[in-house]
This record gives sequence, C-alpha cells and structure tokens, in this order.
Amino acid sequence: MSSEQIVQERAALRRVATLVARATPPEQVFAAVAAEAGRLLGSDLAGICRFDPDGTAAAVGAWSRSDHGMPFPVGTRVPLGGRNVATLVFETGRPARIDTPADASGTPAAFARERGFGPVVGVPIDVEGRPWGVVMVISLSPQPFPPDTEDRLAGFTELVATAIANTQARVELREFAEEQAALRRVATLVARAAPPEEVFAAVAAEVGQLLAVDFTVLGRYEPAGAATYVAAWTRTGRDFPVGIRVEPGGWNVHTLVFESGRSARIDDYGATASGSAAHIGRDWGFSAAVGMPISVEGR
Repeated sequence: MSSEQIVQERAALRRVATLVARATPPEQVFAAVAAEAGRLLGSDLAGICRFDPDGTAAAVGAWSRSDHGMPFPVGTRVPLGGRNVATLVFETGRPARIDTPADASGTPAAFARERGFGPVVGVPIDVEGRPWGVVMVISLSPQPFPPDTEDRLAGFTELVATAIANTQARVELREFAEEQAALRRVATLVARAAPPEEVFAAVAAEVGQLLAVDFTVLGRYEPAGAATYVAAWTRTGRDFPVGIRVEPGGWNVHTLVFESGRSARIDDYGATASGSAAHIGRDWGFSAAVGMPISVEGR
C-alpha cells in the first residue's frame, strides 16, 4: 500500500470515528462506512448487512459509485444459505471472498448474479463476541479485489461495532432509568399508604408501559389455586374485567405460576394454552403471556 493510500485510509477512518464519537445515529454511521469503504477500496458497490434471527441478512447501509440507483437499497432482505460471502461470514465468523461469481450458490448468489455483481469481499461485524453482520465491497468487473482488502475493511467494521455497542449501551441506560422511575412512582404510593387497589392499578399500568405490552393483569390466589383479577391495564384502553374469578387447572401461566411458585411463560397462547385462564386470554386475543409470582410471607 502506497503512502498516499495510507493517508487516504487514515482520513476515511478518522471521519467515521468522528461520527461514532459524536453518538451519530447508527443508520448514518452505516451509510458513511459504506461510502468511505467503497470509495477507499475502489469498489463499485458497498453495503452493510445485519444478520437477523430468522436466518436472513438485511441491508442497513449501502453505497454505489454510480448515480443510476442502488441495486440493494436499505431494507432489502435475503435468506442466508449456500456458498456466498454473506453466508460464509455468518457461518464462520471470519472474512470471506468470492472472486468468481460462478462459484457462488444460494439466494444471495442468485440475487448478486441478477444484478451483475462480480467479486465480493466481506468482513464480519462482531458485537459482544457474536457476529452481528457483515460489511461488503462489490465489484461489477471480473477483476478480484487485492489481497489486503479484508485487512483494510476490518478497520471500518471495528468502528461499526463500536457505534452499535454504544447505541445499545445508551438504550440499556435509558431503559434502566425508565425502570427506576417506574419503581419510584409505585414505591411512593406504598410509602403514602395508598389503598391496595390504587397500588395494584399503578403496578399494572407501570409494567404495561415499561415493557411495551398489550395487557397487564394482577391476580390474587386463593388457597386452592383459583384467582381473582384485582387490577388490569390495556394499551387500547379497553376495560379488562377486574373482579373475574379464574378456576385453576390446565396449561396456562396463571396455573403454572401457582403450581411452581416460579415465573412462567407461554409463547404460543392460542395453540398450546388450556384451562379457564386460557379461555379468557383467547377471548381477549392473547398470543403470548409471561407471569411472575407475588410472594407474601413466603406464600
């Protein structure tokens, strides 16, 4: 690499690092990285993809040397699989390259061929020790990228990872602050000896808003396991029937918590839940439920 190339690379990395240091929103960092890496490495296209839990790669940043539009705009999703750069990086956690498009396979390879992509180089973005996504540079000519392309691209992936980690930290800090504020509001009611029904209603509302759910219900158990709903909150504002008595039995969060004394969840309420509580949940459109026990004097 020539001294001029070194200067250009350091300048590009500094520009991105400045954005990261300013807590620039991730989508702006992604766009800047794609542009800086694409221009620096002499590619025709550059992109950043995020690996999602459903086995797809989603474009979150893109750049094109041409003014004729972006072949894979932000938001494009492609299923992983086969032999292609995105899938190789996802499976191995290491840089990957495809110098001959005919050697590639899978949906990402078909996507690339339809758009006339040539050689591709990709480097993983690791966040907290796990592959978060990939930064790729793409050529529209048959000429492979130089051997040092992976190393030069890696400098950008570290900055992307830092931007993502910083954003996650800010989100976690905000969520912690919101949780502490919610707890303080409820604790203030308790300290003022507010009536139990007021405390119950406040807890239901605070939990619902904090966790961004659709329903929150508080139930009081009877010795045999039946329960009476003593408070509820709904995101729609529709009145949930407080005061209803639910019989024990079946496979539902209410019964699981009573029988185990521990938290419980059902992720597919419509298909697997049963019993009195499940019937009420289905009537209200529950699709998933999580419950935590309220223990008083060890019971």
